[in-house]
Amino acid sequence: MNPRDSLSRCCRNLAIFLLALLAGWAAPAAAQSTAPYVFFLLDTSGSMNFSPPCTQTQIDAGACGFLCPTGDCFVPMLGDDPASKLYQLKAGVYNSIAQRDDLLFGFASFNQDQLSARAKHWMYQATSNGVYLGSTLGYFPAAGAREVFGLTWACGSGLGDNGVGCASTNPADLNDLWELTRVQRLPKGGLSFNQSLIFYIRGAGITYKVTYTPSGTAVPGASVIKTSVSIYKCTNSSCSTSTLVVSSPAVVSWSLVGDFLSWDLSPLRTDPELGYFNQSSADDATASNTCSGWEPNTDTNSDKYPDTTGYSLHWFTDSSDPRGFYYTVGDVIPLDWSNSHKLDVEKHLAPNLAINSTATPDFRIATYLKDLPQSPDTFLRLKTEHYPPLIAYGTTPLGESLSSFGTWYSGWQAVAAPRDPDWANRHTSLVLLTDGAGVICSVDPCGQASTLYSQYGIRTFVVAFGGQAVAGGTLECTAANGGTTAPYYPQTRQELTDDLALIYAAAANP
Repeated sequence: MNPRDSLSRCCRNLAIFLLALLAGWAAPAAAQSTAPYVFFLLDTSGSMNFSPPCTQTQIDAGACGFLCPTGDCFVPMLGDDPASKLYQLKAGVYNSIAQRDDLLFGFASFNQDQLSARAKHWMYQATSNGVYLGSTLGYFPAAGAREVFGLTWACGSGLGDNGVGCASTNPADLNDLWELTRVQRLPKGGLSFNQSLIFYIRGAGITYKVTYTPSGTAVPGASVIKTSVSIYKCTNSSCSTSTLVVSSPAVVSWSLVGDFLSWDLSPLRTDPELGYFNQSSADDATASNTCSGWEPNTDTNSDKYPDTTGYSLHWFTDSSDPRGFYYTVGDVIPLDWSNSHKLDVEKHLAPNLAINSTATPDFRIATYLKDLPQSPDTFLRLKTEHYPPLIAYGTTPLGESLSSFGTWYSGWQAVAAPRDPDWANRHTSLVLLTDGAGVICSVDPCGQASTLYSQYGIRTFVVAFGGQAVAGGTLECTAANGGTTAPYYPQTRQELTDDLALIYAAAANP
């Protein structure tokens, strides 16, 4: 059951709304004119590449667009895909603050030392048919099929799911959607689009050896590329003898769908957490120390890849504020009574706004990275330096990140309290934006939320995007100990925006 539809959820939302109205009627004018501090802590763990739940009924109603009855479904372009949790969280937060001039924002995300991207991949759609395999099977590939191009990796091995399509003894059955998708997602062409790829398919009881060979001068990233597709009919189990299919080879044209950073967990045929390849093969991004709390402004050397003299995919730290360390702006955007930092938060969500603040926000990832490494690099650099996208990779350090915030806040408030002219009327709220999934690290977030509430009066609002309520669960006790009773469980982008509006009202009227 969706917690949003439960009576308790509806009653709580109504209560918050009525309390906000009552506070607005009864509170002194001075207090009402004091903007609250709202600090976002955004989950950038690997599970944010998956999609939140979306039923056919919701699709028919226009509430969401990617069918995912179970939640945590694999989406074709992962964190770059508008259906992913990361993309939708970025867009939802952006939409929720775009018209808010009555709040003072801060922002941070999970730690990712030595964050790098070895490559990007491209999704293309066939605009012409490939080789004809007869009236039963039709063409392979068929016009309209979508496949992945770019840096290749090992297909896998063995007779299990990790070897599907990799050998004649374990071909991908064309009538099995997961197996067909696996060979379609096996990257083709290589970085320089000069590598042939062989895989095996089976249809109507016949095994075929398929070879994709780059054709023409266009390379991945171009609007159109071409491949020559050759298919042989295997005449023994090892395919050591074969015959060329009559219409083979065929030159297939492909139209660009988009670029993305690849990510996977492991071959798994069913949702939730369906996957096709081992993580060690398929992940374009990598990072270390992802259980080390939030991404601070003080670890410039740790951020660089492959070592302290290398390249950083993190925000440049601006230390020009004369008030000192606690007002530096970088991966962490500090709370500030004299600056709402709304535009800075928006830039972190959509870095193209740092280049043109009037542009349409772009919440993707790969579009901000160059198509190829520059020699002698083994990683991608940014197209525009200092404006990196948020990338979904790593574990889920909920407690560690709350601890990072608490440590920072302890020093910050000692500086802010005597300087903020409205400190006595100012309230601070922490908004934890997460899905609560993935590998959760060791520090207990419930205890951290309790400390923030008891020592500083900071309420922790937990937004579990795409999550489901678990009685006595970690997110439930984090919200309860943080003074906000229970988490919010938005399932769609609009529900996320609506819930954030409720949180802002509660933050302004504690």
